[in-house]
Amino acid sequence: MKNLYLILFILPLIGFGQQRVLGDELNTKNNKVFYNGHLFSGTEYHNYDNGDLLMEINYVDGVQNGVQKMYHPNGQIAQNHLYKNGQIVDGTYVDLFPNGEKNGVFIYKNGKLNGKGLVYYESGQLWRETLWENGIKISEIEFPIEENEIKKTEKEKIIKYSESKGEKVEKKIETYEEIKDENGRLILKKIIKSYNANGRKISETYFNVKDEKDGNHTEWFDNGELKQKGQFKNGKEFGVWTTYYSNGQKFEEFIYKFDNGRRECCVWLKYWDEYGNRLN
Repeated sequence: MKNLYLILFILPLIGFGQQRVLGDELNTKNNKVFYNGHLFSGTEYHNYDNGDLLMEINYVDGVQNGVQKMYHPNGQIAQNHLYKNGQIVDGTYVDLFPNGEKNGVFIYKNGKLNGKGLVYYESGQLWRETLWENGIKISEIEFPIEENEIKKTEKEKIIKYSESKGEKVEKKIETYEEIKDENGRLILKKIIKSYNANGRKISETYFNVKDEKDGNHTEWFDNGELKQKGQFKNGKEFGVWTTYYSNGQKFEEFIYKFDNGRRECCVWLKYWDEYGNRLN
């Protein structure tokens, strides 16, 4: 990392050629940049409408090499990225707001976004956290501006009062956890937990990056006994679900299955009475 910062500091001093050309005067052919019919070596630049500098890009023999810089209208550096042979160099890059505060932190590997990316409000508070794999966004969560404390892998926020299946829900809490998916990849999952007026948790549901119910779903009675458990997949009930009496005894088991791509609800498997005696 230190070597990357050293290179970023030295390269602008060395330069790649004496030519400094406005971007509109350059042409691109077969992924290479030309100026007056020749492969371009030098600095391409772009300006704001008022003439202030917007961007600088360095080339060697028509291929992007060296520092690429973007500027805010006040002259503050917005981006400072390093390229080699047309590809962004592996490393961690920090983008900046006009006031010099961090705007975003991103990791590149093999020319693509990889790992955790962070985007901030101008106040310095975390706004968005994403996970990337080979340039593909695996998951994303956002943190409201009114929150003051952000945990590393978990965040809580109070959501408005609501009703849930006839039971008064005093509040809902949204949390985020890093878990592994079926392919072993680390992803961020949103969990919404509902609580009654006495502060007892009465439901917990997992969501995917599309904000669809996806994963475990559990409900409890006000007395703390398990009420129902099952799973969602891409927003729909999936697999075996189990419901319970308020005394903790099983009531029924049923399964959601798919036939020719269409979900069928439900195939009942087992029944019990409130004393635990099997009824079928």
